Amino acid sequence: MTAKAAESFAATFTPLTGNMDGRVPACREDKAMAMLQLNPPLPMNTPKGEGLAHLLIDYGPESDLYWTVFLTATGEIWTFANRHVRAAKNITLDRTHPSQPPGGLHGPVPMRPAG
Repeated sequence: MTAKAAESFAATFTPLTGNMDGRVPACREDKAMAMLQLNPPLPMNTPKGEGLAHLLIDYGPESDLYWTVFLTATGEIWTFANRHVRAAKNITLDRTHPSQPPGGLHGPVPMRPAG
């Protein structure tokens, strides 16, 4: 992205102010947020099946990273907290038996650690 394009994007970008389906926390207007388009997309294992991660969202140091994944089987688009996804099998990198992500996406995901 060129500097001019970045300035134009920053001028028109409005941070998220509401929750998405109770799973992704709202971005506080006084905090910075980063969104990265992955090119190429990364193969991921999710609680809903395999898919390709196209976006990485970072709400800051006291929040999980969030992966926006296009599911292979259904074409659905879901956003998962970092703790709910795993990198897919990759023989070249000797990742032949990746662990499965934990099941159960119930309840809200905290934006900050408890305590």
